Amino acid sequence: MDGRWLYFHRNSLIGEDLDHLQVGTPVHYAEDVGDEGQQASSVNLIGKHRILV
Repeated sequence: MDGRWLYFHRNSLIGEDLDHLQVGTPVHYAEDVGDEGQQASSVNLIGKHRILV
């Protein structure tokens, strides 16, 4: 954790509703370069176990 803030679109949040996400919720994500710079994609809450097919 390096304290940076990264933009991500609600469509990048996997299996969760953005309205239930709170600042400080631990997540795992892939970092990509978007039109405006670095952004997070494939955002998953840490501790949530899912079967990906």
